[in-house]
Amino acid sequence: MDRKIYAIDLDNTLSLWAFRNEAPTPIQERINKVNELYKKWNVILICTARNPKYYAITLWWLISNWVMFHWLNMQYKPWADIYVDDRAISDKEFFND
Repeated sequence: MDRKIYAIDLDNTLSLWAFRNEAPTPIQERINKVNELYKKWNVILICTARNPKYYAITLWWLISNWVMFHWLNMQYKPWADIYVDDRAISDKEFFND
């Protein structure tokens, strides 16, 4: 079995970013894909640049939207095999390789 560690962004990746007091809108198809990866024994790290003071409400959002994950990180980018982020660019694309 080839398990991987996935570091997955939250805002504009698993949810549509919300303004002020609005709750983010889940992107269900993407959440379903993450849950399938989880069920196949992959490690799911949810990573977000949100202020850590919003940890509890972010955790609540993930749980209430049935996102399956192992760890919520709001401070730094952890080591992973695969990074999924709406603002990412691959090294090959960046360097035109």
